[in-house]
Amino acid sequence: MSLINKGVLDAAEKLQDVLGDLFTQALIDHRTAIATCGDNVAHVPLKNSTLRLLKLLKGSPNIQLKLQEMQTDPSAAFVAHFSLMEKLRKVTYSKMVTTVEEEESQKTHFEEVLKREEKADKEKHSLEQQLRVERDERSKQMSLVTEMEQRAQEDVESIEQASKQDRDILEREVTETKALDSKHFEQDQTMLNSELQKLKTELIKVEEKNRDSEATLRKKKNKSEQEVSNWLTEYDKDMTSKKDSYEEELAVFNQVKKQMEEYKEHCDELVKEREAYEAVQNEIAQKKAAAAVLLAMENKAALYIQGKWRAHNEKTKASKKKAKKGKKK
Repeated sequence: MSLINKGVLDAAEKLQDVLGDLFTQALIDHRTAIATCGDNVAHVPLKNSTLRLLKLLKGSPNIQLKLQEMQTDPSAAFVAHFSLMEKLRKVTYSKMVTTVEEEESQKTHFEEVLKREEKADKEKHSLEQQLRVERDERSKQMSLVTEMEQRAQEDVESIEQASKQDRDILEREVTETKALDSKHFEQDQTMLNSELQKLKTELIKVEEKNRDSEATLRKKKNKSEQEVSNWLTEYDKDMTSKKDSYEEELAVFNQVKKQMEEYKEHCDELVKEREAYEAVQNEIAQKKAAAAVLLAMENKAALYIQGKWRAHNEKTKASKKKAKKGKKK
């Protein structure tokens, strides 16, 4: 059995061509029994699968040779079984050299330990129930936080899209306005230059005739230039207002983005704290379960050995009584 280790059991299906269908099925059954028995060495399916493997190994020397070729170290199951038997031997020796008073003291101690374990088990169940309730509440809170994050993300995306659309529209409007203004300005400039030339020509012709007409034409020219200047001033004011609006929307977007990053960091901290707490609780539960299993095995072995020892004492006493009666006769 030392040749059958965990590696052989895990690769049982792959070794079917080497070890045969019957022995492969026995390995699979033995692997299943080990997985279901836990620390119970008296598990009936485990015993049956072990006996079946022993019979097949004795009846098939070729299988032993093939297993020896694949490995040289003893299996983990054999090492664990040997370790368990060594512990059982030590417990048996300790029970045999223990007096009745010590046994009663130990029994009382075990009963107290058992009561404490039962109390601890009840407290554990209560804490587990509270933990489940807290886990459900935390799950609900996380769901709400996740939903809020999703909504905030959607709002941010909507704001970004709207901002992008507004920026594109603004850029198109600015481009179109510049092109239109440039065109109008060129047209106005051309028209004004043309009028100016005409006016100059007329001014040259009528300068000597009518100085009042010259003054009127100069006023008209100044008025036209003032209108162009006022129009350009209004255009600059409009562009400045649109730029301020764009900067305000950009500041709001940056503020929302910063808040989202803070929410994310807080959520990550909560997740790490929860994982650390669950790891500690799992380790405590595993240690308690291992201690309970070991205590149960020790109690069972002690009861079995005490029963055998009482039977042996009674048998010895009966033999002595019969021997005394024979001598008296």
